[in-house]
Amino acid sequence: MKKLIPILILVFVLQSCENKTKKQEGTEIQKSEPQNTAKINADTVRNVVQPAKNNDLLFDIVGNYTFKDEATDCKIILSLFYENEILKYQMKTNTRELSGNAKIDLNEKKDGYYITFKNIEWSEYSGVTDTEGETSDEDLPLPQDIQGVLYKNEITIQNSGNAMNYYVKLGECDVKYIQLIK
Repeated sequence: MKKLIPILILVFVLQSCENKTKKQEGTEIQKSEPQNTAKINADTVRNVVQPAKNNDLLFDIVGNYTFKDEATDCKIILSLFYENEILKYQMKTNTRELSGNAKIDLNEKKDGYYITFKNIEWSEYSGVTDTEGETSDEDLPLPQDIQGVLYKNEITIQNSGNAMNYYVKLGECDVKYIQLIK
């Protein structure tokens, strides 16, 4: 009987370890299986894809993009390129030259990207207006990143908000939408 107890304990411990290993393997398999995209929210999708090289993308994004609109004096030249496997940008407007890192995230339809240009301070930002048309009394800091939509050979940036959410991202361009064409 005394010999049987240590053997039973040993069998129990070994069985527990085996069950734990099988559960971990099952979890790993489950993680690698495709997920139902209808249940994935936008934040999940954005965190999944940040390609390291231009070859990993849905379409070629590296190159020069320009904004030319006959109705405005605004001129923008934007260059996207990789340096040490990091996506970078250089932007030149009528009044300033900007450069820094850019980040792309796969959109919900998985046919294009959201693009974020880091370290570009917005020209104006009042924040969200309440139902009486009042904004917050506190001075809000200007956001530092500009987001847009990247699809094939075009980048679109909403440059200004409305009465309920007033902002101007690039003050040197007096247009609602900036469309940069490659």
